[in-house]
Amino acid sequence: MATSRRTERIVLNIFGAVIHIFLNIIFYLVIIYFVVKASNYAYNFAYQVFGSVSVTKKSGYTTELVITRANRLWI
Repeated sequence: MATSRRTERIVLNIFGAVIHIFLNIIFYLVIIYFVVKASNYAYNFAYQVFGSVSVTKKSGYTTELVITRANRLWI
């Protein structure tokens, strides 16, 4: 009788561990899926906002940038 209870306990512990691992795998796969979907959505949104803007080629506009010692962020 004691051996039967011990065997049942071991089988239940193994089954519980397998279920726990399986649920962890499912959980992380769902998280990865949503991260990929959110990244894809963000990329497509950013592409629609910024993707069609092109740089003008050789517009002839030049500017001169002068940095003085007072404008530096570090000393």
